[in-house]
Amino acid sequence: MLLCERHKKEKTKLPLVYNLVIYNGKEVYNAPRNLWDLFTDSMIAKQLMTSDYQLVDLQSMSNDEIVRKKHIGMLEYMLKHIHQRDMLKLWEEFLIKFKHVLILDKEKGIFTYDHFYGILILNY
Repeated sequence: MLLCERHKKEKTKLPLVYNLVIYNGKEVYNAPRNLWDLFTDSMIAKQLMTSDYQLVDLQSMSNDEIVRKKHIGMLEYMLKHIHQRDMLKLWEEFLIKFKHVLILDKEKGIFTYDHFYGILILNY
């Protein structure tokens, strides 16, 4: 059994992880030794990675709330309903709920619809 799986069964908290680099290269090791120094903005990286994570609880959100988010709402809507058995019905509901966003994107030239293949093509 994998160590992580065994730990997960026995405990509810994650184990501590100790960062250790063993280097045996021909050149002098010159990478930053501080993890935060590897990021472009170390202050923001440290703040983001050490504070509480952001939770988007899709099951607690109404579909209307998700639809108001437009593009990110499209992703959230599909994730929320991904376990629905009737995928054709899901796509139909999706296209009805996000029709206004898709029409606006089409008017802006963000995508075109290929009738032959029946797919949306992003124009980025």
